[in-house]
Amino acid sequence: MALSHTQEEQLLHTIRLLAAKRMRIAAAEIGTGGTFAQTLSAAPGGAARVFRCGLVLFDTDGMTRLAGVRPA
Repeated sequence: MALSHTQEEQLLHTIRLLAAKRMRIAAAEIGTGGTFAQTLSAAPGGAARVFRCGLVLFDTDGMTRLAGVRPA
């Protein structure tokens, strides 16, 4: 997925803020094919400093068992 210039700038700004506060992100995705993790991982400017890990799951059963998230 290609980001617009504005989206890329917002992502880089968020990465800088998280890095400055020594905060990190972990994500659990369902039905995205890992789009969030891929986008964050590919971002220039040190995304590796803020992206800790991610789960990419196919169904809600996996989300419940592995991430502890119950379906709505």
